[in-house]
Amino acid sequence: MARRQPETRVRRVMMQASMWLVLAGTLGLAGWFTHYRTSAGRPTLAEARQAGTLSVRLPAKWQISTGTAPVVLQATEQLADEPGRTITVVRERTSALMSAREYLDRTNIQYVPIDPRRLSLPVTVGPIDFAGWPGFFFVGARDLRNTASESDEPASPQIGLFACAVLPSQQAITVSLESRGRLDEADKDLLMQVIDSIKLTEEHSATMTGPVALPDGGSFALPNGFDVLPNKDAHRRSVRLLARDARQWATMEIIPCLLPTIDSGSVLAMLSLHDINWLSARVQQVTADTWRVDASDTRDFAQFALKAYVKTDGKGAGVLAIGRAQDENPAPLERAWQTIQQGLVFGKAQDLPGMFKAGADQVAAFRAAGLGKLLAGQRAERWWIWSDDSPDPFIGWSHESFDDSSPWLLQREARWRAPDRHLARITQKWDSSADFANVSYEVRRDDARASVDDSLKPTLAQKSLLADAGRLDTRITARGTVVGTETLAPGPEFLPGAWLMLLLGRSGDRPMILSTESLPGFEGLVTPRPVLVRVEPSTDAVRSDESGVLRCLSVQVNGVGQLQRWYFRGDGRLQYLALPNSQHREPTTREQVKFNLGEDPRLMP
Repeated sequence: MARRQPETRVRRVMMQASMWLVLAGTLGLAGWFTHYRTSAGRPTLAEARQAGTLSVRLPAKWQISTGTAPVVLQATEQLADEPGRTITVVRERTSALMSAREYLDRTNIQYVPIDPRRLSLPVTVGPIDFAGWPGFFFVGARDLRNTASESDEPASPQIGLFACAVLPSQQAITVSLESRGRLDEADKDLLMQVIDSIKLTEEHSATMTGPVALPDGGSFALPNGFDVLPNKDAHRRSVRLLARDARQWATMEIIPCLLPTIDSGSVLAMLSLHDINWLSARVQQVTADTWRVDASDTRDFAQFALKAYVKTDGKGAGVLAIGRAQDENPAPLERAWQTIQQGLVFGKAQDLPGMFKAGADQVAAFRAAGLGKLLAGQRAERWWIWSDDSPDPFIGWSHESFDDSSPWLLQREARWRAPDRHLARITQKWDSSADFANVSYEVRRDDARASVDDSLKPTLAQKSLLADAGRLDTRITARGTVVGTETLAPGPEFLPGAWLMLLLGRSGDRPMILSTESLPGFEGLVTPRPVLVRVEPSTDAVRSDESGVLRCLSVQVNGVGQLQRWYFRGDGRLQYLALPNSQHREPTTREQVKFNLGEDPRLMP
């Protein structure tokens, strides 16, 4: 039997060296393969493509095309034997400045579980830098079963990488990379390359020190960690703040307001014109002049904090602050509010009694004249087209007509695309006496998802009755559940929304405060009690038509932080509405409505 040779020191060193060489070779091969896979999945980007205020670079050898709103651009990988990957850039309006996470939860995209064999990514969700703005990244898969006909087999889902940011202009930009195959780090790297190439004009924040000025002449201290967003909208009357840290996304909007009297009802009346979720919010009086409101647990998306704060000067002026955070933690909002209220300086005193008296005098004059005289020859139906300055400008329409079954029964209907592309319809009906001492008002809202296959369903309703006794009774229901009731005596400045649009052009030139239950620009939102409206002549934005220079009135709704400009002909007839976010409305015809909004049968009159 042969004897085993003892291992020498040299032999052991040679064996260890061989093992290290094999390991190094294996790692090198893996590294080469990873480099090869990454390089193959990361094509060279083409020259930038411009789409409005956005420019982006997409893969050079992919087929690039423009899309139908809200799709801006789309690039498709060209492969010979299988479907390639697709990169899609989407831009659409949002109803408010919200976190990317909240926006994505509001979209109509449904997701299905992802097969782990089709995904190789260590991080599937989290905050990112999106072209200099706080963004959000996640991995998901579209559920394509809703797009197949009954006879079709369910389409296999495309898994995708999605990145999104909501800009200060209330535009959401979403970039997705989708595939029917496997996704890994190379695909994420390509998506981030595209996002890093995005350039956005007119989207800037301004870091400030010292007090921040309010539109009414007041000021407040800037909370630590927040930037002031510049205001480029001539119709905005608020200051918006955005947290710098994308991992702790939060925003605050600071709005000067009028609070001649304050209780929980007056606070909710202001907030209800921002979001219907405020109707069921919890209101707490903290001190004699400070209130806190929390809608986080009552809203449709309860995983995001939604809070409001109110402080008054005890003389009729106040400040409303509305805060949103991207998760349930309200701490960033609470800290910001403490800084704001401690450094708050109210604006100069205003002649509120004088403006309320001017409003009451004007309503009394209208009542004395009566609708028969004021609206003689103006009972013809009217169509209005709604549009903005976006590449896909037409938003919706409204129509008003008198019903001959009652002398002063006015009906309005409106249909429009909401900011998240879902469809909304509102029907309003007022039945009034000639002096509008007796008025009944009914409104109903129906909503449908973005898909043309989804039908309109009732979501919100309000009924109000003003009788000879001078009491206004209001009842609000949401999806069949009562969410608000109110009984009160409206002030002498109260003018029903039906007649506000038709009579305001006949008012005098004195600055005045009116109250009303409904206004243009807030269709689909309801308020448990009338809101205050400040009206005064405006000469800083002149418009003309074939009849000559139009008279302009500035209409500012209390607690909303927005200003509208209403333009009237010499006979008092409303001719044009200029609203925030570059929206406007003007008279049109039924035929033009069909022509401009005919892509969705649910929008047809």
